[in-house]
Amino acid sequence: MQGQHETISSNAATRTPEAEAPPSARTADEICRNIRLGPRSRKLLAPGLKPGQYLSLLVENRLHADAVRYMAHALLNREAVWWACLCTRSTVGENLSTMPEAQRQGLGAAVRWVLEPTEAHRQGAARWVEPAGVRTPAGALAKAASFALGQSEPVPLGSNPPNALLTARLAAASVLLSGTTADQLRRFIVLGLDVAYGQNRWN
Repeated sequence: MQGQHETISSNAATRTPEAEAPPSARTADEICRNIRLGPRSRKLLAPGLKPGQYLSLLVENRLHADAVRYMAHALLNREAVWWACLCTRSTVGENLSTMPEAQRQGLGAAVRWVLEPTEAHRQGAARWVEPAGVRTPAGALAKAASFALGQSEPVPLGSNPPNALLTARLAAASVLLSGTTADQLRRFIVLGLDVAYGQNRWN
């Protein structure tokens, strides 16, 4: 597990959230159909807006929480979970041992799923949701991984099926729980851009 955590690093210094957004063939309003946005964010959502244009508007208007929610839905599940892993890991700096054991295990389970998105790893993440606590960044992250879409094996009987929309919501929740200030959320948005554009990936 230690080696897996060591793969998590940030390379977000070269991007600004106003300049770019996650690559997507969808328009901003298509991405936002299933996102719970605030009224101010909804007013900015004009038909036909490109993904980058809308992200810029959200950031320029300091609507960082909705920008995080938007980005989590614009990314593929694997990317969104990885982004949340990076944000969760950043909250403890270099000293991972300061994170409570159950939360550290939840983070590790999510990282394992990203590195190798198998059904076994998806189910493994689910086992750490309750111990880590879903109201913690790591617990929400583990739950996001537990519903993530990406593995090709059949779902065992009695197991929760993947739910891409729920994973996006939980990944956003994890990022928001990790960020306590507007500046921190802005840095997380930049980090998400690095994930989207391949500058900070799991491979």
